[in-house]
Formats: sequence, C-alpha cells, structure tokens
Amino acid sequence: MLLCGRILAGLYTGITCVNIPNYIGEISSPDIRGTLGTAFQLMVACGVLFSYVVGDFMTSWRGLAAVCAIPVLIYSVLIFLLVKESPNVLIAKGKLNEAMHVLQHFRGKHYDVEPELEVLRQNQEEMSKNKTTLKDLKKSYILKPLIIIVAIMFFQQTSGINAVVFNLNDIFSSAGTGMDEGVNTFTVGLVQVLATIVATFLCDRLGRKLLLILSSSTMCISLVALDVFFYEKDQDEQHAMDTLGWLPLVSLIAYMAAFSIGYGPIPWVLMGELNTLDLMGLAAFRNIN
Repeated sequence: MLLCGRILAGLYTGITCVNIPNYIGEISSPDIRGTLGTAFQLMVACGVLFSYVVGDFMTSWRGLAAVCAIPVLIYSVLIFLLVKESPNVLIAKGKLNEAMHVLQHFRGKHYDVEPELEVLRQNQEEMSKNKTTLKDLKKSYILKPLIIIVAIMFFQQTSGINAVVFNLNDIFSSAGTGMDEGVNTFTVGLVQVLATIVATFLCDRLGRKLLLILSSSTMCISLVALDVFFYEKDQDEQHAMDTLGWLPLVSLIAYMAAFSIGYGPIPWVLMGELNTLDLMGLAAFRNIN
C-alpha cells in the first residue's frame, strides 16, 4: 500500500509539474511571465514549509500524510471550479469564440485581445501544417532550447536540494550544536519561502542568467562551508562546537536562499519561455524524468 501511494504521488506530481509551468507560460503576457513563472516554485516552498510545521507536531507519518492531503483536495476542487482552459488548447480544438473570452478574462475587459488571438491562431495553423515528431529534435531551433532546459533541470536536481530538504532535520541533529532542530528546520523553510518571494521581483529585473550564476555560486560556497563544519567536528568536536556551532544553520539558510532565487524558480520559467509551442509538453516530460 505504501509503495502504491508513493507511485501515485510521484506520477501525479510529475503531471502537475509538467502542466503548471506550461499553463502559466501560455496564459501570461510576456512582460510578467517571469514573475508569474516563479509562483510555481513559491507554492512548492510554501508546501515544504507547511509539511515542516505540521511534521513538528505529528508523531505519526500517517497523520502527516492525511493532513497534507487536505490542501491537495482543496486545490483539486478549486481547479475544477475556477481554472479556465488555456487559449492555446481551445484554439487547437477550433473553439475560437471561447478562446477569445478566456483571453479577455486573463487580459482584462478593456484589453484588445484580437491581435494576440490572431497570433495564437496563426501559430496553431502553422503547427497543424508541420506536425512535430521526435525526428524534428535535430532541428536547431528545437534542439538548442531543449538542451538548455534539460541541462538546467539536471543541474537543479543534482544541486543536492532534495537531499537537503528531505534530511534537513537529520542534518541539524547530526550537527549536534545544541540548537533546536525543529526551530532550525522551520527557519530554513521560512527563508526558502521569503527568498522565493524576492525572486518574483528580481526575475524580470536582473534576468535569468545573472540569477542562475549567483544562485549556483552561493549554493556551492554554502555546501563547502557545511562540509568544513562536519570535517572540523570529526577532527575536534568540542573545538568545532565552540567556534563553528553557528555554521550549519547559517550555511543552510544561505544555501536555501540561493536556491530559491535561482535554480528553484528559473528552470520552470525557462521551460515556458524557450520551448516552441509544439514541443512544450515533450520538453516538460523529459525535464521531469
């Protein structure tokens, strides 16, 4: 039963991670696409913080799983009741009038959606004439963005973020600094949320490239600092506690903040920006897997 639950959770998490960035990229206007794109990672950070807080009060993983299922249920109901279909999908189905109403809903009642709707319609016609297959991956206008996105997703997953998030409490416990592990874990989770909020304002102002550089370099320094602490602890535990007892918390706060302004939100933003419309789903599937 536990294995089936994990398989289903992983499957539907993958579906969510494919659809949400693409949906945001399709419904948002270019001038705020970066800001809206970071909202996906912001909600991920809020979910992680929620699980940290609830987990600190729950003694049973079954109870924690049940409590965390409540927001998922609410989210599913709200999507069914409130979320409108993407204009691109409606145009692909030939529902031009409905697509116009949806686009008007997203842009505002005083916005002239006709030019944008015409562009979307022409794009759809072009896609219909030139059906994309896996053989088309060798075309440079498709291959280059795909390689960039897959590479960034690869570096995101190999940055150690999942190992840190899933084992944060154990890391603080192993550090043995005397600080409360629950408080430290909550602090790092809160920093992740706040830093992601900051990223929503910086993404379009500073650009994706600079934020990725700052993010990766700071994450590297933070992990090296954490490694230095545990090395010193192995050599002389008392000396490490007296002189570097603050280092695990500070390094993990810096690590999580750096991840949250760069490698957390930006790969999802790029997935909605760099892909051609006909390969968005394929690229997203490859990135998740």
